[in-house]
Amino acid sequence: IKRWLEQQTGLPVAIENDANCVLLAERWRGKAAEMSDFLVLTIGTGIGGGLVVGGELWRGAAGLAGEPGHMIVAAGGPKCRCGQRGCWEAGASGNALGAAARRAVAAGGAPLLAARATAAGRLEGREVTEGVKAGDDDARRVWHEWTGWVAVGLANLIQVIDPDVIVLGGGVSAMGDLLLDSVRDHLQGMALALDARRLSLVCAPGGPAAGVVGAALAGWTGC
Repeated sequence: IKRWLEQQTGLPVAIENDANCVLLAERWRGKAAEMSDFLVLTIGTGIGGGLVVGGELWRGAAGLAGEPGHMIVAAGGPKCRCGQRGCWEAGASGNALGAAARRAVAAGGAPLLAARATAAGRLEGREVTEGVKAGDDDARRVWHEWTGWVAVGLANLIQVIDPDVIVLGGGVSAMGDLLLDSVRDHLQGMALALDARRLSLVCAPGGPAAGVVGAALAGWTGC
C-alpha cells in the first residue's frame, strides 16, 4: 500500500501502527518527551499499544510487541472479537463500555441510561460518557465498573514493565481527569507499591486526535 500510495500521490508515504503514532505525538510534546520507558495505550473500538524501552520503540521478535489488548485477564470471561475469552479488550475497550451499559439496561437497573439510547435504540460508550459528564448515577456506576477493567490490565503492565509514564489515548481519552481519577482509584488497590513508583498516568496530548499528529510526525521524521 505504501508503494501504491506514493505512485498515486507523488508524495512520500510512511506506514505505522496507530498506537505508535500516538506514541510519536507524546514523545514530541507530551509528558514522556524526556522519559526512557513508557507505554501508550489507545482505548477505542479495541485496545492498542506502543512501548518504548530504554529510549527505543520496542517492536518484539515479530513486530507484534506493545499489543496488550489480547492479554487474558479473566480466564473464561467475556468473548472477545478475536475469538478468545477473557481478553483485556473484551472488558476495557470503548466497545466494552457500550456493552456494559446495555447489560445494565437489560437487567432493569439503569433507567437513566435507557433514556439515553440512540434513535436506533442502541447504547454505545458515547452515551455512557455523556451521562458521566452530566452526573447521571446510572452512567457513573457503569463507568466505575468499566474503569476497573481498565485498571486490571494497567496493573499487570505496571508490574511487568515498570514504566515512567503510561499515556492513555483513543476516543475515551477525551474524558481527561474523569478517566484518570477513576482508574487511579482502582489502581491503588491493585498495583504493588504503586505509591513508591515514579509512574505518571496521563491522557495523550490532543486526545483522540493525537494519532493524526503522530502520523504527520512519522512522515516528517521518516519513522
